[in-house]
Amino acid sequence: MSSKIVVAEYNSFLALEALDEAPTDRRSQPVPRSFKLSGKQPMKTRLQEDDDLSDSVSDDGSTITALSSATSLEMASSIAEISDLEGMREDYHHCAEAVQFQSKFHSYSASLEEVKTFRQVMESAHLRGDPSMANQLVHGLWRLIWDHSWSVHCKCWLPKDFRKIKEDESRLLQDAIELAKASHVRQAVLELQGMVQFAAMNGTDITWFFKNMYANHIIQKLCTHATKTDLGLLADALSPHARDIAQSQTGCRIIQRIIEHCSYEHLGTGKLLASLLDGDFRSLCQSRFGVHVLQSALEQHAQFCDSVMDTIDFRVAKNQWGSWFMQTLIEHLSEDMLFVAFDRLKQVGLLGLVRSRFGVEVLKALNQQGLKTHLADGLRGAITPYERSRPYAKEFIRILEI
Repeated sequence: MSSKIVVAEYNSFLALEALDEAPTDRRSQPVPRSFKLSGKQPMKTRLQEDDDLSDSVSDDGSTITALSSATSLEMASSIAEISDLEGMREDYHHCAEAVQFQSKFHSYSASLEEVKTFRQVMESAHLRGDPSMANQLVHGLWRLIWDHSWSVHCKCWLPKDFRKIKEDESRLLQDAIELAKASHVRQAVLELQGMVQFAAMNGTDITWFFKNMYANHIIQKLCTHATKTDLGLLADALSPHARDIAQSQTGCRIIQRIIEHCSYEHLGTGKLLASLLDGDFRSLCQSRFGVHVLQSALEQHAQFCDSVMDTIDFRVAKNQWGSWFMQTLIEHLSEDMLFVAFDRLKQVGLLGLVRSRFGVEVLKALNQQGLKTHLADGLRGAITPYERSRPYAKEFIRILEI
């Protein structure tokens, strides 16, 4: 392929990218030098330009100086254009390498060595100010990982060393998200939102994709680099599936990243948090993985604590995961709400919590918040030798000095 064809193809590639990234009012923007050749006015030849200059020659020789200056400027401009074309040619080859790697990725034929080599080339290109390879990978992100994730979900035949290769490719795509332009990352987030909405319109289950062991790491990285507005839109689309995804080992991490990087004021974030409170909230509190999502929500959004107080069943304090949730809730409650929580726990039964291996940890959390006197008054006279003999209750009784 000749250099002229390479540059022509790359110019068309840049033109499409410029249309995507250009502002609405394009008429006020300066025209790039590489696109000035497509104007309606025909370009003058070098002889025509010399004739124009020769028509204005004067006897004092001043035009000769002007002619030499103009020639020097034109030569400098030509040299600059040649260097630009060389850089464009190199960028084009990087895009071609990315496309070839995408093809191998999609057909399961990329080896570990090829993945590592491609990462090194991509990082070195980024250091030179060329993010084209990362942009190309992020541009086709979901097309790359969808079929592979589906193969794992359906337990289809997979190539040898598939797990190790997919781990390295997952890290490569995460690196590409970090190095790509913000516009490409934003496009990937909006495409993911569109996939969720399209699945909802067609009644298709898409929660398996967020539970996938490879895709979830890529989605997490995408959430950490997306804007709060775009994440709010994704949270809105995921809200009907939030409870299901939050109770899976891998999906809970995605919901955590969305909650950590979203703004509570965004309608989509509030809708997602409200969906967590709907239905059987007690089972979510006692879920091994769902409790981590609820803890993130309590730590990041103070308004969520007040909403939880109207919903929670305080009997979850006797469960291992429910105890974790209650301890986090107590740490983030205001002083007034602490006394409300203490009264609700009294209704459950303080003595029963002392006898519980996990319930006593909730009482210790209340003691750390300054309610030692109230706890001692509520338990004084009720403690029996049985409670004093329990190893996990003995220390707590000694702390209360009763």
